[in-house]
Amino acid sequence: MLVKDSFNTLSNAQFEILKMFSKPMNNKDLTELKQLLKDFLSKRIDDEVDEIWDARELSQEKLDSVLNTHVNRHK
Repeated sequence: MLVKDSFNTLSNAQFEILKMFSKPMNNKDLTELKQLLKDFLSKRIDDEVDEIWDARELSQEKLDSVLNTHVNRHK
């Protein structure tokens, strides 16, 4: 029962990945898999940042202005 309870703390994605990769994997494949997951998550983050950027109509000029305001306040 302890094993079942520990799975309750995993997300659905974690549980599926554990099931898919329950067999041993060589180091080369493991390294490739890690990179694939990093690339996947990186793309998701980039997409989310792009959505926020567009929704708030941000620009480099606006960001520079915010940065300069912040820097000037702390001088």
